[in-house]
Amino acid sequence: MAYMERLGLWGQETAFNDFQAFDKAISDGGAAAALTNLHPPPARFRRSSGVGAMELIALDLKRRGMYICRQLSFKAATFNTQTIDLTQRQTKMYDQASAFWNEMLGCFNYACYEVSGARRQ
Repeated sequence: MAYMERLGLWGQETAFNDFQAFDKAISDGGAAAALTNLHPPPARFRRSSGVGAMELIALDLKRRGMYICRQLSFKAATFNTQTIDLTQRQTKMYDQASAFWNEMLGCFNYACYEVSGARRQ
């Protein structure tokens, strides 16, 4: 990640002065606390390192709108649209799944209504 300086994970006005400090924090588990502005880092952050710390970094990048892949291009990509008929069994399965999710949506809406207190007066 050292070449990714423009992400703003280290440097001036960040929690890490340079990539070496960032790398050490990832290894030691301190990056999670630094990214969440917790000093000193709680024990749960000191124990988390590697993948857990990288997950928090990904969340931070996403929160700042920087976790977008802009390198992918569809230039020279092709696709074909095909219509495929479903069998009776597939159609029945689709209809049952749609009915299930429709019922779940109704349940979620009812739960939200109940929790919001709109009904309690």
